[in-house]
Amino acid sequence: MRRSRSLAIVLLAGLWLCQPLQAALAEEALLEHSSALTLRERIMVDGDVVRLGDLFEEPLSDRDIAIAQSPKAGQTLTLDARFLQQVARAYRLNWKPGSKYQKIVIGRASQRVTAPMVRDAIATAVQERISAYSNLDVVLDGGDLELDLPTDVENSVTVSAINFDPNSNRFAAILVAPADGPPIIQRNVFGTVYEVAQIPVPKRLISAGEIISAGDLEWEPVHLRRLSGTSLTDAEQLIGRVAKRPLKAGQILRQSDVAVSPVIRKNDLIRLVVTTGQMTLTVQGKALQDAALGQTVRVINVNSNRQLSGTVIDAGTVAIGVNIAAIN
Repeated sequence: MRRSRSLAIVLLAGLWLCQPLQAALAEEALLEHSSALTLRERIMVDGDVVRLGDLFEEPLSDRDIAIAQSPKAGQTLTLDARFLQQVARAYRLNWKPGSKYQKIVIGRASQRVTAPMVRDAIATAVQERISAYSNLDVVLDGGDLELDLPTDVENSVTVSAINFDPNSNRFAAILVAPADGPPIIQRNVFGTVYEVAQIPVPKRLISAGEIISAGDLEWEPVHLRRLSGTSLTDAEQLIGRVAKRPLKAGQILRQSDVAVSPVIRKNDLIRLVVTTGQMTLTVQGKALQDAALGQTVRVINVNSNRQLSGTVIDAGTVAIGVNIAAIN
């Protein structure tokens, strides 16, 4: 009787000790039943959470389960081997890290609020307050700013508040994105605005003595503060003129940089004309220098070898402002 009881106790104890082992063996059998999973090295998500199915190459039945918060738009999140192993154990997945350094990098899809969009929003806000400002360039302290928004909202930005000092052209503004709906990004920015004019500048190096053509010029936005009273801001002030010195590409040109193109060249044979109320006298002369229309030029009467000065009235004629006796 005692032997039977002892045997029963031993059998019950054996069954009790075997239960964890049996469970472990069952779990192992379940894991071995499925093929090993392949972890992705880098993934891109487009929502607020990272899901179990995002991590592995193979499809999973529990793929929609959320296992982590997604990074912000345009940023990344790294899940290390320890975290990934905990996930695999929790959801009975046949995966183990190859090393303690194994990881997965998760990126969040985004759409970019570009630097021009930011500058345009600030320029519009300034123009709404100072209507006299028409064409503005916005320069932010610290350089251009770009923002990343999730893909499920409008890609836009606006200024919710701005302080502007017209004396210094300085501003302090609050940017929000997107422009409509609940703001996802809010940023304080500071900077300066400049009025801008479009002016003609050389688009290549123009050598001294070259005649400037329309094809030598391009239009470039320039801050008004860089212009002076002698700056040339109209293409008609340049086309047909002669470069007095080498002109660099993009250079702001001034009146002293160009001269009127000569219609008479030095040593050209020309007509010298003296007109009075009763008659006109014409003799042959020679130019002693280059001259453009309307300019005063030194000439010589080839008959008398006398030097005179006159005004160029066309490509071959100089009007002499002296009496008839002087021209002979």
